[in-house]
Amino acid sequence: MSPLLIKKEILTFPLKVEYSDKPDFRIYSKSQTIGIEVTESSSPNFGHALALSENSDGIMDLGDFRFSESEEKKKRSEIERLLNKDKLTNPPWEGNSAEKEWVGRAKGVTLGKVKKFDGYPNHQNYHPKILLVFDVHSEPVDFKQMTDDLMSALFGCEEITRVFRYIVFIDNAIIFMDTVGRNWWHYNRAQLSAGFQE
Repeated sequence: MSPLLIKKEILTFPLKVEYSDKPDFRIYSKSQTIGIEVTESSSPNFGHALALSENSDGIMDLGDFRFSESEEKKKRSEIERLLNKDKLTNPPWEGNSAEKEWVGRAKGVTLGKVKKFDGYPNHQNYHPKILLVFDVHSEPVDFKQMTDDLMSALFGCEEITRVFRYIVFIDNAIIFMDTVGRNWWHYNRAQLSAGFQE
């Protein structure tokens, strides 16, 4: 990730990287202290199910663990029951439902981190604040549809743009967002391998 931040002239040398807790990382340079928060874009129940699935002989139906803003935490016994299926029972995605779910999940985890960062001691001293979001689902989605919807959802939310200057979504590719400049860049696998060339 550091080559991308250097490319965007966010990181300048010399610098010092420090692992912390609130936020996850601090980067000190001559002129600024950057706060970096790291999270995963997933259903709250998905991670628990993923861990339990290692000891299950059944089929993990991702439809049972799709993100919803009104989702409630499932009990372990309920997750284990869902993991013991012998076939998929949820309907497939239709139209742009996969893109809508991805965008809703991305916005949901981002808003959660906004509230968390606001509660950190001296949170106002970090300039800029950066959020790194790792997508653990890796669903096949229409990239243009997904990105257009994501930009509209995040850039239109003052609560998000007030806290995080840069948001980076990481999966098989990278979406880099500048919430103040209201701009974004996409880097695919080939560009990542080439060192983030435009």
